Amino acid sequence: MPYQAKNYTHTQQIAFESPTFSANTYGNSAYQTKLAKNINLPYPKDLPLDAKNRILTVVHLVQTARDTLIKNGSDTSTCLKIFTIPEFYFRPPQAESGCLDRSYSEDTKNTIVKNLRSMLGRPDYKDWFFVLGTVIWTVKLSEMEGLKQSAVNIGGDDKGVRNTCIMLKGGSSDAPIQLFDKVHLSSINEISEAAWAGKHFQPSQARPQISQFFESLSSRKNCLFKFDNLTVCAEICLDHHDQLKVAQKTLNELSRLGQVEKPHIHFVIACGMPIKPQSIVCKQDGYLIRNDGHGGTPLFSQQLLINFMKKDFIEYKNNSGESLKRSDMLNIAYPDSQNSINNQANRNHLSEGLTYFTSQALPA
Repeated sequence: MPYQAKNYTHTQQIAFESPTFSANTYGNSAYQTKLAKNINLPYPKDLPLDAKNRILTVVHLVQTARDTLIKNGSDTSTCLKIFTIPEFYFRPPQAESGCLDRSYSEDTKNTIVKNLRSMLGRPDYKDWFFVLGTVIWTVKLSEMEGLKQSAVNIGGDDKGVRNTCIMLKGGSSDAPIQLFDKVHLSSINEISEAAWAGKHFQPSQARPQISQFFESLSSRKNCLFKFDNLTVCAEICLDHHDQLKVAQKTLNELSRLGQVEKPHIHFVIACGMPIKPQSIVCKQDGYLIRNDGHGGTPLFSQQLLINFMKKDFIEYKNNSGESLKRSDMLNIAYPDSQNSINNQANRNHLSEGLTYFTSQALPA
């Protein structure tokens, strides 16, 4: 069925909480067989087992969330369901052959996106929006459009690592989709300076050009996404820091060019970045939605009402006085195999599961 835009009056976040801070193994062949009994992976060719299991787990949990909402009678067509995943979710325990610093190949990245778009493009998900964490992958620097290759002597073998967020509307194979890159390298990324700047030449020579590429407006503006009757923006972890404010910087530059945007929702997809009130860019009575995979950061997922009349901009209740805080009673773990990440998560007292937030009215 072709994509059809809709008008939504409410939104509800369902957060997939998953520890993503350090290397982990995502299941074995038995785990894949278990999930594959009920879920068909449309493009399995050449995908590593780790990537297959991550895709199958996401789709399994989306199905679980949808079934839960239907059972509870809360799956209304005017409410946009938002399914979020933390930063680094799509990252292998070891680098694929020929790749850098625990990253997938470009082919694997593309196939992950292709599978997710196909599987979440079913009509069942026409009222769903997905912010699917980030995928860590290796790119040939010679293929990075806009990079001034001659300035740093880039050759055909030079590679770098990218940290890319996936946002897409469900329900149709031609529904809107947006990919955007993290702008700033952070030491917590477990991505080395050499891998980020490029493998075969001096990072000190390449870093200014790589930084200029990521920091360009043409790259940064992809953090803004418009679909149906909504405008959203997103930041990846460090980009939300109050000394960087990537989304705010981007919207300010667009405004000076005559494109004024006021997002309904501001997403922070992270692994170790608390909310920075001074970096928030959504409109009055809009929402900030955060999903963070770092066990040392309090509250792994949040949804906050933004009130710029308050000193810290943040409200934990909606305009009707109802709490926006998550309820631990709503955190539902899912059955898993003995070899999956779910049973390796005790290092931060965090287990994987779904947290359902209550439906909230969208701002005008």
